[in-house]
Amino acid sequence: MLEAKGAEIRYHDPQLPEVQLGSRVAESVDPTVKSSADLVVIVTNHSRVDYESVVAVAHRVYDTRNATRNVTLGKEKVRKL
Repeated sequence: MLEAKGAEIRYHDPQLPEVQLGSRVAESVDPTVKSSADLVVIVTNHSRVDYESVVAVAHRVYDTRNATRNVTLGKEKVRKL
């Protein structure tokens, strides 16, 4: 639905290198690399993800798993479910 409205959807999963998104196959992207993403949504708490770095480069973060509970810098960018 978001893509139909013009959104560009990307994802990261350390255990799933690619996934079918609608009619295309998407490759997992590194969430700690500065990007133009308006929003990072955390839907799974992976122990191998550096959430401090994710928050540092993200414009905004929506955390549905409390994965950012120990993040100290950039907390103002994080919203929790």
